[in-house]
Amino acid sequence: PHSISVVQPANGAITTEPVNEVKDGESVAYTITANEGYYIASYTVNGNFKPNSDQGIDKIEDAITDVHGDITISAEMKKRTFTVTLKAPENAVVDGSLMQTVEYGEDAVFTITPNEGYEFDSAIGGIYNKVTHTLTVSAVKEDKEISIGFKLKQFTVTLSQPDNATVQGELTKTVSYGEAVEYIVTPDEGYEFDSASGG
Repeated sequence: PHSISVVQPANGAITTEPVNEVKDGESVAYTITANEGYYIASYTVNGNFKPNSDQGIDKIEDAITDVHGDITISAEMKKRTFTVTLKAPENAVVDGSLMQTVEYGEDAVFTITPNEGYEFDSAIGGIYNKVTHTLTVSAVKEDKEISIGFKLKQFTVTLSQPDNATVQGELTKTVSYGEAVEYIVTPDEGYEFDSASGG
């Protein structure tokens, strides 16, 4: 009989049938399997090196027929990588590239700072931290496209009810950053404007 030697790879496994040895003239079936998140980057059968760049290949089943010598099988596994693409946001600045390549299970982190007067509104595909200005896509296991939106800050302006005058409309108004707010205040008969604070 001829020996069957298997060099077990890191992050994967190789099995054969039969195991350990094979009779002359018979066949040896082998299966190479990558662990989750890995792919078979290459494998070698009796010195015949076979590279692979397809990250979708995580299992190979084949056979050696009509064996007339010892068998040696080995393989190398590599971690799969994925692309996370951020749609260019409006009203904000991205520090770095809009596209990141990360390994299986790792996080993609984008730093996005809103322009003056804008604040975070919503994000699709990630979680935004308003303090650190980072958008994180956790535990990436596939190619992803993400997006984020920013909106003008909103403020509340409240006018204290003046004595001896009439205010037209509400005393409290909501305005966006950079906008003006206007009140129409009509003094009562016999009164005139004296002073204003804040406007």
